[in-house]
Amino acid sequence: PEWNTIKGKPVPKNETGRDWMDMQLYVKKHTRKSDVILTPPDLQGFRTFSERPIVVSVKDGGLGPFDVPATREVWKRLVNMGYRDVKVKPEYYRCLEYKWKKPQYRNFRWKKLRELAENYGAQYIVQWADNPAYKIFPPVYANKTFCLYTKDVKR
Repeated sequence: PEWNTIKGKPVPKNETGRDWMDMQLYVKKHTRKSDVILTPPDLQGFRTFSERPIVVSVKDGGLGPFDVPATREVWKRLVNMGYRDVKVKPEYYRCLEYKWKKPQYRNFRWKKLRELAENYGAQYIVQWADNPAYKIFPPVYANKTFCLYTKDVKR
């Protein structure tokens, strides 16, 4: 989402951005600080307003103070989230290189999302609201763009 700043506070420019912030604020108010959230990895900033840990974000693999095992873990998580051709740059062992293809997360079936949540210890899953496969599940919370599910919903 794109952001404007009003009086030093970030304000989303569009409905997707407003809904993304709305979801973060809902999660902050209605979940425990220790709850891990599985979110679309290509959308950034979920930790900012939710103040909750997430499984992975594309920003996690950027330049920064990562060691080799941490970088490899980010790589593994991004590949599991549907990114392809993710590799650790040999000359910069602390950062990742992506071939930016649209990630598959948005189209994952419920079984795959539950498996990811289980594998990474996530209690909640945020998914795009336009995926018709999820219409059969009652979300914990929803707005026009995103739905929040508990990973314990079974099909």
